[in-house]
Amino acid sequence: MENKKTIFIHIGYPKTGTTTLQNHFFSNIEDIQYLGKFYDKENKFVFEDELIAKIIFNDEVRSQISSTLDDSVIKNKAILSEEAFLFDCLRISRVKGKDYLPSCNNIAMALRRAFDENRYDVKILISIRKHDDMIASLYAQSYTHYYSKYNETDTFLKFLSLFLEDKSEHAFKKALDYNDVVSQYKKIFGDRNIHVIVFEQLQHDPKEFYNNLCDFLGVDGNCIQKEFIDKQENIRSTSHGYKRIRKTTLLDKLYFFKEKYLPIAKIKLTKRQKEWLRSIVLSKNDHISKSISMSFEQRKAILDIYEDANKKLSQSFKLSLGKYGYYKD
Repeated sequence: MENKKTIFIHIGYPKTGTTTLQNHFFSNIEDIQYLGKFYDKENKFVFEDELIAKIIFNDEVRSQISSTLDDSVIKNKAILSEEAFLFDCLRISRVKGKDYLPSCNNIAMALRRAFDENRYDVKILISIRKHDDMIASLYAQSYTHYYSKYNETDTFLKFLSLFLEDKSEHAFKKALDYNDVVSQYKKIFGDRNIHVIVFEQLQHDPKEFYNNLCDFLGVDGNCIQKEFIDKQENIRSTSHGYKRIRKTTLLDKLYFFKEKYLPIAKIKLTKRQKEWLRSIVLSKNDHISKSISMSFEQRKAILDIYEDANKKLSQSFKLSLGKYGYYKD
């Protein structure tokens, strides 16, 4: 039997340096084939939520993914990076007129089924970030396309109050329990096939961060090029320190209208048409950007929610999360 190939899947979380890793690290490892993010047949980005839904619920799509891999994976190792696998557990998505919020476990099971165990060893890479910063960044990233649509979350203060006051095991809170999510992936893929990387280590000790990552990938850490060690992309903080919100464009409004009134209809736009619609800015959202701030007490309340779980995760993977402010040592 032909030797199995190894597929590394970086599933997020979002806002943990994923763009930096995709553009400057994964695509520059000589011994590993970088498959990038998920693309459609025309080599264009697919609408993430719809694609993830298909992977979860459609056996044929999972079969196609496995078949496509057989044709496109040339090297013995390959890496796929798609933060939407965890991002989609953090927001209700509307796909063809229906709301859905997949659990992290459902997505993990779907990924396991999508990759033939007889052909591929699958290893999962999970990147995390301190919870108070993560929540602020998630809100900033998702405001235009998600939180702005609902009265309960159209300001950061409303969103934060809702998060802190809700004492239940809400799906959003549960999906941000890193230790719980990692445990689910361990059960499905095996303990030794899961690796956790820490965003704050990338910020403060990039060389050690990349050395640890290279060990998991089984590549020589000396291959790391000095010129991309210090690169950081998609920084969404302004010079004043608040989180920058995406601008609302005419293209956004068009998609809002389609989602609300014509959910099943397909809108085909050329690249040039999309660029033109995106160039028409309806709101810069600066007033929302400036509102994304937290008091010391609010930050502490968020960190307290996940303190015990983060201590367990830190001990399990020897991450020293206390050093990076996830909890007090």
